Amino acid sequence: MKREIEEFKKLLVLGIKKVERVLYEISGMDVSVKVVELLTKNFTGMIVENSFALVQMISTEKSKNNIYFAMADFEFLKFLSALDKNADLLDEDYLIDSFLELGNIIVGNITSVLAYLLGKEVELHFPTLITLEKLKNYSPHDDFLSAVLNFSVKDIDVSGYLLFVIQLDILRELIEQGGV
Repeated sequence: MKREIEEFKKLLVLGIKKVERVLYEISGMDVSVKVVELLTKNFTGMIVENSFALVQMISTEKSKNNIYFAMADFEFLKFLSALDKNADLLDEDYLIDSFLELGNIIVGNITSVLAYLLGKEVELHFPTLITLEKLKNYSPHDDFLSAVLNFSVKDIDVSGYLLFVIQLDILRELIEQGGV
């Protein structure tokens, strides 16, 4: 399992480089994203009560997988206000749309790297905001890996959590192909 974790981290780093480029193109600011920690357990016990959470399904010809992203609301507000000085932090619809867009950027870019390395077509579904209770009650049936991510912009550091439900046999196949 140690090898899979290290290889998964390499995959994340490739996807994160794309995330940083997209966030720069959108905001005009350098955003640094780092993998702080990889876990082989569900991250939901680390999530604080007031958090935003989303799920985004990715599907291939043979399987459907979910990726979950969560960020504490105060962390997200710090991040959003650093990226956009004109952000209306009191407009609930704006905040939800902004969080879904951030999650879509993160999940979409990491997924596109995985799809490229596997040489498979992947359909990325629209992200859906979910309740924290639903996220905390999630218990995957497959093996999975979680990542704690750190976002930095303008000397402001915030954390987010990514639960990547990936079947370890797919990850092992990727490793054997030399794709990661």
